[in-house]
Amino acid sequence: MDYEYGPVTDGRLLTESPAEAFARGHAADLPLILGSNSYEASLFSASSAKLADLSAEMRGAYAGEAATDQQLGTTLFTDRYFTAPVRWFARRAAAGAPAWLYRFSYVRPSQREKVPGAPHGSEIPYVFDTWDKLSSLSRLLPAEARAMTALLHSCWVAFATQGIPACQGAPAWPAYAPDRDELMEFGLATGVRQHFRQPQLDAQEHVVKFLPAP
Repeated sequence: MDYEYGPVTDGRLLTESPAEAFARGHAADLPLILGSNSYEASLFSASSAKLADLSAEMRGAYAGEAATDQQLGTTLFTDRYFTAPVRWFARRAAAGAPAWLYRFSYVRPSQREKVPGAPHGSEIPYVFDTWDKLSSLSRLLPAEARAMTALLHSCWVAFATQGIPACQGAPAWPAYAPDRDELMEFGLATGVRQHFRQPQLDAQEHVVKFLPAP
């Protein structure tokens, strides 16, 4: 991970980065929910990349992923900075207390023609059920989005109160195990996905080496 965008380790208050703490077994052994969104590249939507400029392993993993250089760039950004790192953290956390991995890909109907996926941070009002705090027009939220809000909110409330994200109206969300490599996708079709984007995420870890080895 590129630490210029993360916590500053000063040797006194913070003696190591979160990634280093997980890699060395120093992280607090607590249950976790962690995940990413399908369009994290909304942070830098102008990013682009050319398949020919990638390594052979990355070209093999990402061939056919996107029709344009910008689409490839946004896909690479999302995987590189979010999807691959959260899988890495989940794999290491799973050695102790359970961890649950998710992907949020739901986009409200009114936004589907405007964005290619769920932007960074867009899951927050669903998780905390705070639409009424965001807009006086929250009463106009479509029933589909209200149902997704109820679903996600139930997962996080159950986790906070019972230690397990039991989601009302969704399949059982399995704790992450490296051999099964499962996550819960919250989208138009919510469900458990196994080995989600494994070739692409493996290539990110092998080639970019953005996280420390244990």
